[in-house]
Amino acid sequence: MYRSERWMYQDGRPNRLAAALNRGWAIVASVWPWPSRLVTLQVRGRSSGRLISFPLIVADYGGERFLVAMLGENANWVANVRAAGGEAVLRHGRRETVCLEEVDPRDRAPILRRHLEVAPAARAFVPVDRKAPVAEFDQIAAHYPVFRIRSMHSSVNPRPDAVPPSPQPVASEMPEHRPAPAEPAAPARPDPHPGSVSSSPSGRLADRGVQRPPTRSGQAARTERRQRAGQRAIGTV
Repeated sequence: MYRSERWMYQDGRPNRLAAALNRGWAIVASVWPWPSRLVTLQVRGRSSGRLISFPLIVADYGGERFLVAMLGENANWVANVRAAGGEAVLRHGRRETVCLEEVDPRDRAPILRRHLEVAPAARAFVPVDRKAPVAEFDQIAAHYPVFRIRSMHSSVNPRPDAVPPSPQPVASEMPEHRPAPAEPAAPARPDPHPGSVSSSPSGRLADRGVQRPPTRSGQAARTERRQRAGQRAIGTV
């Protein structure tokens, strides 16, 4: 098995058969979510500018996801990712925009070991047994680039350092509703003759504390005057 794998990737480059298989697996990984670790990496070619697709196996370690170049520094996708500044797309039944951050060689050893556990085809290109101590992987770590996957736009795996949206203010934080102030009452009109008695009869009587008798009708007043005139006439006879 390892001999056939090495034959398809002589000099670190895929031959025609390997290239055809890679294109087929890239289509499968883009459309179907199976196998669970198989993804399609899409990155711009550093020379052509075209979008290039390549199937890879995702290795999980310490709660994070990683891509490992089993062909080492000669892998074409590694050079493209570096030229693109880490900007790429992963497809696995959905589209995920990612940023690939290259891991320091001093931190690669346990990730390389985990990669050999989940990617059997990669064992043909790594000169260390998958069950070897981590110290042995330290000796070859500088020759096998490893990239950490940082999700940029994904509905399933949002970035852990993404800033959450600002919460809406609660009722206690809402501004209080205050009624508009009432218009001030018009000031009282000053009396032009302070201390004087009102000129109207009703006003003079009211100022003296005397209640004005109720007025009578004109017919009653004329009748009373006739009666008084008659009485005076009788008194003079």
